[in-house]
Amino acid sequence: MIDEVIIIGTGKVAYHFAKEINNNPKLKLIQILGRSKRINSHLNEFSDIYSSDFSYIKKSKFCIIAVSDNSVKSVSINIKKFEGTVLHTSGSINMSILNTHLKFGVIYPLQTFSFDRNIDFNKIPLLIEASNNETLNELIDFSNKLSKKTVIMNSDKRLICHLSAVFANNFTNHLIYTSEKLLEKFDIDKDLIHPLCEETILKIKSISSYDAQTGPASRNDLETIKNHITFLKKNNLTFNMDMYKSISESIIKTKFDKQ
Repeated sequence: MIDEVIIIGTGKVAYHFAKEINNNPKLKLIQILGRSKRINSHLNEFSDIYSSDFSYIKKSKFCIIAVSDNSVKSVSINIKKFEGTVLHTSGSINMSILNTHLKFGVIYPLQTFSFDRNIDFNKIPLLIEASNNETLNELIDFSNKLSKKTVIMNSDKRLICHLSAVFANNFTNHLIYTSEKLLEKFDIDKDLIHPLCEETILKIKSISSYDAQTGPASRNDLETIKNHITFLKKNNLTFNMDMYKSISESIIKTKFDKQ
């Protein structure tokens, strides 16, 4: 049986769900809803099923709300007449925000999304939760059509996963950005750092992140740490210096607390 699906949203998460559902022979994307009169250019291929009229929402088995966290509640209210299962995709919002609907749940993809990156959806962990057992079983079946990794998880634990993802992805990305800007400031090619970034990720696939940790803080090399801090201070890079101190202290504490 082919499940019909509606997506609300035109951002990165909505885009990747739309592409995956549209290419899945077991699913059918029948409508995309957005607030703008004109569809996001990245979603042009779906212009024939796009609408900004929330009063006309088609009948389908699932409606995925893939919008910013602070818009989930207002969107949910706007589709109060929808009779299928309403899902949001947030890692940090409690499932109960959708409790005005008869059937509701969460399908949170634990992944980072960009418009210009192709992602193998089949490998993405989908963390799911539902309002009752019947809806959960339907959601499990739906999720399994999208990914090989479906995990049943309540809202409290899903929040922890989202927080963990912020550390692993958002903060890591910002640190790489910071390292690139440091190189550029002193007229050094920022691409020099990229092979190191690649090896950092590859390494933790074969050994633990604890064992993979290297650098002056992991050795408690206070002389090198002092030299780095002096350099940052001398060049008025106070923000970078505070970040360097905080992370170095955390690495030292982690290493020596475990020993």
